[in-house]
Amino acid sequence: MASMSITKRKNKHSNTTKYCCRIRHKANNGQSLDYSRTFEQRQLATKWGQTEINKLNGIKHGGIIPQQETVGYLIQQSLERSYSEIKQKLGCSRARVARLLLD
Repeated sequence: MASMSITKRKNKHSNTTKYCCRIRHKANNGQSLDYSRTFEQRQLATKWGQTEINKLNGIKHGGIIPQQETVGYLIQQSLERSYSEIKQKLGCSRARVARLLLD
């Protein structure tokens, strides 16, 4: 599970404000990942943080983000490959069942 925190940092000398977005991710095997990036606008920091969290969650699930992918989409992606490739991997009847599921 990845988490994001944004902290506001004010530079005393130049009187500017920057936002630091920190991403933390702890895996089940005990390894942890911690990195950050600084931005001039809070909106940019939030957008970058959400993108990084989605990437980490996608890696966790084998590159597929479950909230955005549906079963129908995955079947359609597999059927877009050549029919002979599907027939070799799945077998003729399984390929026909996959086509029927889409209809």
